[in-house]
Amino acid sequence: MPFFARVVTSHGLCLWMLTGVLLSTNPVSADEIQLYSAPPSDEDVRRALFPEIPKTRGIHLQSSSSAPKPETFNTATPAESTESTEPVESTVTPSRPSKPAVAPITHTSTSPRRNSTVIAVPVKFASNSAEIGADQMAHLDPIGRMMASDSSSKSRLIVEGHTDGVGSPAYNRNLSLRRAEAAKQYLVSHYEIDPNRLIAVGKGQSELLVKNDPRDERNRRIQFRRQ
Repeated sequence: MPFFARVVTSHGLCLWMLTGVLLSTNPVSADEIQLYSAPPSDEDVRRALFPEIPKTRGIHLQSSSSAPKPETFNTATPAESTESTEPVESTVTPSRPSKPAVAPITHTSTSPRRNSTVIAVPVKFASNSAEIGADQMAHLDPIGRMMASDSSSKSRLIVEGHTDGVGSPAYNRNLSLRRAEAAKQYLVSHYEIDPNRLIAVGKGQSELLVKNDPRDERNRRIQFRRQ
C-alpha cells in the first residue's frame, strides 16, 4: 500500500514523499488460441502463424472457404508486481495536503506478445500412446506445407503437447512431451524440415482450455506458436 513520509526541512517546510508499489513493465502474456476440430487450411495457418508471407508469391494455398471455423480461446496472465521503496515523486508544501498530490503509479500493459496467435489441432492419440495414427496426420500437413515453403525457411515454431486433467501432473507432462516430439518428427520426416526449426515442449495439464471440465477432450491437443 502507498504511504506518505513526512520530512521537515531546514526551512521549517514539510516535505511529503509518496512511496508506492510499482508494477513491473513486463507485458501481459496474452494468446488467442484457435482450436480446429478438423484440419485447418493452408491459408488459415499462413494468416495465423506466417503473416509475413504474401498470399500470392509462388505459394499454392489450400482454400479456406470449406475449412472449419476455429473455436477461439483467449488467455492472459497478469504481469507480476514488484515492490519499490524508492520515492516516486515529491512535493514541498507548508502543510499536509488534504489528498495525495500524486496518485500511486501503476503500470499494467495489455500489449500481447509479438506472436500471440496460436493454432491448436486435436491430434488424437491412443490412450497412453504418443503414436500418430495415419488418419490424424492431416491435422499436421498444413503446418508442414507452410514450414517447407521457401518464404518461411527461417521461421521457427514451438510445438506444444497438452493433455487433459486426468492423471498425475508429472505423468501428463511426460506424455505431452512425447506427443509433441512425435508431431515434430512427423513434420521433419515428411516435409524435410530442419529439426532445429521445431522446438517440442510438454505442457501436460498446466494450461487447460476448458478449466471447468478437466476431462473435456478439447484440452487434449497439439499447439503451434511462433518462437
